[in-house]
Amino acid sequence: MSAYFLPTEQGITLFLVYLSANGFPVVTATSITSTPCEIDLLLNPPYRLTHSLDALLDPNLRQRNKRDTTPPRPKNAFIIFRKDFEGLFRALYPDECYSIQTISKIAGEIWTSLPDVVKQYFDVLAKLARQRHRDAYPDYAYKPKQRRRDRRDNWLFKEVNKDKIMK
Repeated sequence: MSAYFLPTEQGITLFLVYLSANGFPVVTATSITSTPCEIDLLLNPPYRLTHSLDALLDPNLRQRNKRDTTPPRPKNAFIIFRKDFEGLFRALYPDECYSIQTISKIAGEIWTSLPDVVKQYFDVLAKLARQRHRDAYPDYAYKPKQRRRDRRDNWLFKEVNKDKIMK
């Protein structure tokens, strides 16, 4: 797969070129309005990615169970970094078996120590991911699920006389 950025008057367009399963070339384009600084970050990235842009920015539908067909939320800058970091981490330690929680914790610690220019780069990638998400799910609106209240929230505690209990 190849990725190309084309600056335009309004911003920048990302072209992804790859071969489909039947061997035909496929080209996808995603355009965002960008500042000159953002365009410069995309053309001269301050961070080397381990995954392809398509893999990082793709709004893949994850299903925890077969009935859940709600579209995923768009990826933010940290989620994109974390996904790329996992690829790098697993490539560096191929024989080790680290849990997702461990990798996420390490990624979070590294994220806080990254220079601002690298975080800005991932912010621009998140902007591209949001646009690809809008293209894939045009009617998407974030609807947070209501959490079930914990049963303990409904408990009523009464003051108890310790003398009566001790008898």
